[in-house]
Amino acid sequence: MQPFRPALGSLGRYTTCKTKDLLCARSRLALQTVFSAVQSPAPHRPGGRHPRRHLNTSRNEQKQDHSPVRLNGSSSKSWVGFIRQAQDLHDPLAEHSLEALYERLNLEASKGRLSSVERIIEHLITERKVKPSLRLYECRILVNVHPETGSAAKVGALLEEVERAGFSLDASAYHAVIKVLAVHPDYLLRNDMLQAIRDRWLTLSTDGWHDVVAGLFRERQLELAMEKLEHMQNEGMKVETWLYDAAICLLLDLEEVSAALSIVQHRVAQGDDTTISGNVWFSLLDIGSRCLHHPSTVYAWRKRVETFYLNPSDGLCLNVLHTAAREGDTDLAADVFRVLSNRNFSFAVAHYEALLEAYCVANDVKMALTVLSVMTGAGRPPEDASMIPLLDLLRRGDASAPRRALKILRSLHAEKQPIPTAAVNCIIAAFISQDSLTHALQLYNDLNALCPKGPSVFTFNILLHGCVVAARKDTAMFLASELLALNIAPNAQTYDALVVVSCSDSDPPAFTAAKEVGEEQSKTMDGPAPPSYEDAFRYLAEMQAANYTPRFATYEALVKRCTMARDVRAWSLVEEAKEKGYHAWDLARWMRETWKVDEQRVDGGTT
Repeated sequence: MQPFRPALGSLGRYTTCKTKDLLCARSRLALQTVFSAVQSPAPHRPGGRHPRRHLNTSRNEQKQDHSPVRLNGSSSKSWVGFIRQAQDLHDPLAEHSLEALYERLNLEASKGRLSSVERIIEHLITERKVKPSLRLYECRILVNVHPETGSAAKVGALLEEVERAGFSLDASAYHAVIKVLAVHPDYLLRNDMLQAIRDRWLTLSTDGWHDVVAGLFRERQLELAMEKLEHMQNEGMKVETWLYDAAICLLLDLEEVSAALSIVQHRVAQGDDTTISGNVWFSLLDIGSRCLHHPSTVYAWRKRVETFYLNPSDGLCLNVLHTAAREGDTDLAADVFRVLSNRNFSFAVAHYEALLEAYCVANDVKMALTVLSVMTGAGRPPEDASMIPLLDLLRRGDASAPRRALKILRSLHAEKQPIPTAAVNCIIAAFISQDSLTHALQLYNDLNALCPKGPSVFTFNILLHGCVVAARKDTAMFLASELLALNIAPNAQTYDALVVVSCSDSDPPAFTAAKEVGEEQSKTMDGPAPPSYEDAFRYLAEMQAANYTPRFATYEALVKRCTMARDVRAWSLVEEAKEKGYHAWDLARWMRETWKVDEQRVDGGTT
């Protein structure tokens, strides 16, 4: 067996001289310094006179006192502490028994105090003549639990040293290694230790299970850690609060909200809900709502907010409101509004939109329309983009869904509730989605009676889209005149619809009459009638003058109409679409196949 030779960083550097002799020499030197300082006479000033405060009135008092200093006298109180410190320079470890030193060594090692462990081991080997043993190696291993001074590599080196020294690890040493690996994870080394424990028919203690699970969580092996934690619960082991809290916080940081919720629910079911800290509950509600995880959000809200243990912030309430809106939890959404109303909160459009979405997901059309009325009355009128959840709800319903929504809207108006234009536009869009342009136009005629503000440009855009679908150019022209009469400025979507609807196959009345009476009678009319799609070019020019960019679908509709009419302006439209950045090569290929022109003309036209 090789001699036990500790090095720096493990057992420390040992001196060859006797510590007790060195301490005695230091004590004698300190005492000599003290006595010489106390007994030395006060210095004289030039002229042989002492300061006035040191003069005595009697001859006997003028004699210098060379008697030894009384250490318990009042004149030497300032030196007593220093003298006693000099006398107590001996090692205090010498006063402890061997068993007491071992207990203190284990305590210091468990706290990761490396310097104290090195000093105690040095004293045991040099002063007590204790031979290196597995117990000392175990303390050297255990001291690596310190997060800064310890490491798994040091533990591995110590295990090799133990093997070279001929020692065999026992259950306590195995647990020490596993405890260190809970702080400094090493998956392979931990598996070797666990396998060795099984091979030697040893039992892993409850503390050892805690260390194993903590190490797995630190290594981000979440599934294996949850499996081990469930094993501890099934075996009836008492899982400490710190392990539960650490597991929950780590899972929440990794956004594994479902796993964290399962641990919290298990603790509550076991009656340990009082040991769950407020920070854990807050993290569960905060991260759960941020991840839109409805089960954890509603669970934490019911347990903490409704019981007045937690007062969530405005931002947290908005996250909870979005979670409730996504799942259609109207009760949770309404409770969030209750909490915010109690603090005189000024609701924004985003809060009402989330509440509207919650009722739409819950298929409650009446409450959704009521929310829109409340928004208008509160000075937060909804925008047309806010109607998307309600429009989806009406589209998912049967053919009578828009009519039922209109009936509810009329009942709200009868109750003197304000009706926003966006709500009427949403029902019009629902009629258009069912190809019911007639019902949409009827609702447009009643719009001024429902909404004091009247129609908006979005109202006309919806109706024009219905005209495009139904190929009703005459109705589109009527709506365009209505738009001008109401002095509503058209936007890009308005022009797009007018261009596309002007490309429809319906001809003006003169062309229709010509087709009915025949080609010969049409020649007798006052000159040839213009093409039916000429209005599309006028709307296109007006659109470009307003600095609006047409959609590719707009170019495509006009190009196809010109191609069918053999209008050469189709080539310039294709080039213009390419200049706008659209991929018009497929459209040009379709033109070549449809028009059936020779390749030279095509190449010259498309370059």
